Amino acid sequence: MDPAFRYLYLHGFASSPKANKASALRKRWAPLGIELEAPSLHQPRFEAWDPEATLEHLLDLHHRAALHRPLRLIGSSFGGWFALQFAQRHPELVDRLFLLCPVLDPVALFHQNLGSDVWSTWQRNGTIPIDGPNGREPLHYEFAEQVARFPRAPRPERPIRILHGRLDPVVPLDSSLTYVNAHPDIKLVMVDDDHSLQDSIESIDQHARAFFRTR
Repeated sequence: MDPAFRYLYLHGFASSPKANKASALRKRWAPLGIELEAPSLHQPRFEAWDPEATLEHLLDLHHRAALHRPLRLIGSSFGGWFALQFAQRHPELVDRLFLLCPVLDPVALFHQNLGSDVWSTWQRNGTIPIDGPNGREPLHYEFAEQVARFPRAPRPERPIRILHGRLDPVVPLDSSLTYVNAHPDIKLVMVDDDHSLQDSIESIDQHARAFFRTR
């Protein structure tokens, strides 16, 4: 771990900067002189979430920093998608990415997890209540339309490591397997855990330290 870099934890879809994994890693890395930042991805707010605004927010955080250090991104679930999109757009700002059960094709995942009836209702009504950081909250359908305009599963020219739970019912392990098969230079670490990875903090810590130690 090198304090010459800036470490950002990008939380999942219904999570927040107070995510359990972010808090656990922050406590473990603080004695190493590493400050793990966890910005909110719900920009400007969850019910009006705009993915472009999220990426602009991350860029603004970099520009407003006292020291413009290269970024090391830890992306969890949907935060993994944002990490890939940000690195694809701004490769000169990102050193490497460590992804935890990353969402790689969010539109396909929405269809899979919501089902066709709920998806049609969302499209017809313009909003649906969906699990957010504060429980069930409305989310506008334009969010799905905006996400669909981004490249699917981009491969930024930066080192990437993925850790994924074999028992993940939310983001199937197959999505990461397909991604690394298409990009053999990316290493996939599989653990016996579900999407939360709450039983794998030690593994996350060890693999992240090893990955970020490599230059």
